[in-house]
Amino acid sequence: MSMYALSILSLTLCSAFATLQAPVIGVYTQPYDSAHSYVPASYVKYLEMGGAQVIPLFYSLTQTELIQTLQRINGVLIPGGSQIIDIDNRLTQNADAILNYSIGQARKGIRFPVWGTCAGHGMLGYLTSKYNVNTRQWIDNALGIMNNLNVTKPDASMLSGIPPRVLATASQQPGITYFYQHWAIYTDTYRSDPLLNDFWDIVATSVSPAGK
Repeated sequence: MSMYALSILSLTLCSAFATLQAPVIGVYTQPYDSAHSYVPASYVKYLEMGGAQVIPLFYSLTQTELIQTLQRINGVLIPGGSQIIDIDNRLTQNADAILNYSIGQARKGIRFPVWGTCAGHGMLGYLTSKYNVNTRQWIDNALGIMNNLNVTKPDASMLSGIPPRVLATASQQPGITYFYQHWAIYTDTYRSDPLLNDFWDIVATSVSPAGK
């Protein structure tokens, strides 16, 4: 086979792969020390189990590099952890840029999901409150517990693929959802802050062992 034919074959295979390609999700890295960052392996495995391809999205990127990377992927997951949430640091500033990019895409009719788990959820709340440090509140007795969920918006699109029996089980005590956290955003905070209340819909809540 000639080199020309091989080139055409390669382009054809690449085009077919691109058509069938799974979504590429960037997992936002966390600082490890002054020169390194990391991604917890559990988040990578979680996304891969759902059929996604995963890349690290480095928090230390310049804004230009960050936007260029976002334009080449399909969504972002911001993990939990002990990262410092403060708009004065690069980690939070770039998370803000990610959220604003997602909002900009939505206004064009393009879905670019951004998911926050634990501290990542707190990060998104902090950002949409325009950096209100009181958005997150300390929560007691929520380290390593199973708890139930109170589904408040069962018709939410993010729940549409979950079988009703699973949601029913998650709503029953003692619950099937694992919690390990020091901080949370209270429902009262969502409802009393117009910036949060106008932007987010509360899909599910949970009451801590301390009653909060």
